Amino acid sequence: MIFLCAIYPAIGLLLAQVAAGRELIPLIFPLAAGFALLGPLAALGLMELSRRRERGQPAAWHHMFAVLAAPSIGHIALMAAILVGLFLLWLVTAMLIYNNTIGPAGPASITAFARDVPTTPAGHNLIIPGVSAGFLFALLVLAIGFTTFPMLLDRRSTISAAIATSIQMTAHTPAAMAAGNWVAA
Repeated sequence: MIFLCAIYPAIGLLLAQVAAGRELIPLIFPLAAGFALLGPLAALGLMELSRRRERGQPAAWHHMFAVLAAPSIGHIALMAAILVGLFLLWLVTAMLIYNNTIGPAGPASITAFARDVPTTPAGHNLIIPGVSAGFLFALLVLAIGFTTFPMLLDRRSTISAAIATSIQMTAHTPAAMAAGNWVAA
């Protein structure tokens, strides 16, 4: 389990390393923050282990890959593609916000970028729409992904039915969803 928990941050660090080139420095924070949009996808293996434990079945680390034999694997793959698409759309949005607030030229260095964003008017103009857009992307992923993967793993369901159920749960229990009190939802 510890190995699995290390994979997610390691991939995030790898993405940050890729973005460390001068022209991609503005994407380091959006990559790190936006990588959470893929959280439901990253948790698929853990969901499978949980499902197996609830049923009294063996739940060793290699059983995480049983997801690949799920009856709704096609719908699971489509939902994964939707999340990856939203992640990429978030990165494009973040870069557009950067270009429209600070400008298209990349920062001189990571240090200059880290100094300028919180201390300059242009940086302040970047933070508010950037965080707001990130919040909206996160809210969208929560709304469409809250119950979608568990439904697709547990039963033969269409992706549209699973997403609709997830949106309905989010809409009917927004306070519980926002507070992370999902058991009450």
